[in-house]
Amino acid sequence: MSENAAPDQNYGERLRSEFKQLKKGSDLAVVAGAAGFVGSRICEVLVDVGIKVIGIDNYISGREYYLERLVNRENFELFELNLQQEIPPHLLRLKPKYIIDALDVYPHIGRTEFGLNELLNNSIGLRNLLEYANVARARVIVTSSVDIYQGLASHEYLQNYYDGKDLTTYYAFLEGKRYAEALCREYLDRYGIDIRIARIPEVYGPRMDLKSTSLLSQGVRLALEKKDLIFHEEGSRQHQLIYVDDLAYGLLKLLFNAGEKVQGGIFYFVNPEAVSTLSIVYTLKALLGGDLKVEFIPQHMKVGYPEPQKVDITRTMKLLRWGPQVDVTEGLERTVKWFVEEAKRPEAEKEAIVKKVHEIGQTPDLGQVQIEPVEVKQSPSPVKPTRQPVSTPPPKAAAPIP
Repeated sequence: MSENAAPDQNYGERLRSEFKQLKKGSDLAVVAGAAGFVGSRICEVLVDVGIKVIGIDNYISGREYYLERLVNRENFELFELNLQQEIPPHLLRLKPKYIIDALDVYPHIGRTEFGLNELLNNSIGLRNLLEYANVARARVIVTSSVDIYQGLASHEYLQNYYDGKDLTTYYAFLEGKRYAEALCREYLDRYGIDIRIARIPEVYGPRMDLKSTSLLSQGVRLALEKKDLIFHEEGSRQHQLIYVDDLAYGLLKLLFNAGEKVQGGIFYFVNPEAVSTLSIVYTLKALLGGDLKVEFIPQHMKVGYPEPQKVDITRTMKLLRWGPQVDVTEGLERTVKWFVEEAKRPEAEKEAIVKKVHEIGQTPDLGQVQIEPVEVKQSPSPVKPTRQPVSTPPPKAAAPIP
């Protein structure tokens, strides 16, 4: 693996120094969406800290080769599982201390193939995770969005419910997050689960989705392809961004904090310094563009994204002692460097990683995992079991943690 294939690894050491009470190798965390852009980074930092991690993914939007740094780690185990199904008994018998919802941390703007899955993950999938947390009495982190209350639905058309494909995929994602937060409120009130919500802006960094039609994804993709940086807007739009390592670090600080004021709280993980489209594009040009032309064509603009709301992160900074460390210039430099190195890797090498990931997801034997079992009880939830998706394959489990 090239030296740039992995993101920055300093966060594990920082967390180890801050959370000395962590019992290395004895606590168990379940991460849903482990093969995603953000979920894979969260898993890496947890493993680096010394937490045993069970990753769950069905690879609809996640990628198997994102798990490259994890497949050979002793304290990482992987389940190929669709959380829109019920949690399988062999997983319910384990008693995780922490559960992290990283199923859909950011919207795949313009990618309509993910829309239904995102809505179901934020409803049925999250409901199943919360039921699991109630059985295990686990602490839960649920990822939401800083833009959760944005979006004006169409009065006339169902096909473009939010007036255009891009806005429809974006605001449908937010609709799912609104429901998810309401569901969390009910489970917190009814069952007393320690649920913490993280509201997040657009995330970027190594492994980000370059097929999205967001400005940042388009810019990085065009620069990497050595194509002119042409955008159908005027260039003044402001963006709230967070680098993936800053987010992973913040989520783990939220996860491990035992303070009463943190329990059941909502926290914003945002870089308060907004950055313009113009700044992003010219930074990318400086990093990769060379002689590439930069052009903004506002008269061709099809999508009218709202300006970002000003977010106060004082509470997050005070209670969690968290603040972003990576500015946009440095973050984009790291991101571009990673994708440049990835483009040089032979496809056969990536295919070997994918094969390895599926190999460790074959054996449902959990007998060697040294985690205290918990009696499986149905929670007194009035919600009836949901119908199983017809096209979903049966879940597979990984080899045990040594």
